[in-house]
Amino acid sequence: MTIQFCDQCGDLLPETTNPTVDCECSKSLGTVTTTTYQSESQLRKSGLQQLTEKEKKPAQNSIKQDCPNCNAQTLYYSVVQLRSADEGSTVFYDCHKCHHKFKEDN
Repeated sequence: MTIQFCDQCGDLLPETTNPTVDCECSKSLGTVTTTTYQSESQLRKSGLQQLTEKEKKPAQNSIKQDCPNCNAQTLYYSVVQLRSADEGSTVFYDCHKCHHKFKEDN
């Protein structure tokens, strides 16, 4: 069933299986004509797949820097502007090995 609107007042018309629909504004009486057809999802046509939250892996930047906790040589990092625009940004580091997290204010 398609959504139908009144031509006069724009109100949503009630769902019905009758070929005619009366609007409460009493200004419009129309015949409902609908065409139903099968349509393949554009997402399926494109071949793309939607990932669930568990399947999503955020893109992470990495840097060769020693972890202060375990001395691993690779850290993931993200840069965030937490303070006002005229002040430096904050860099959050996460060790890929021991998951030690720390930050550095620029």
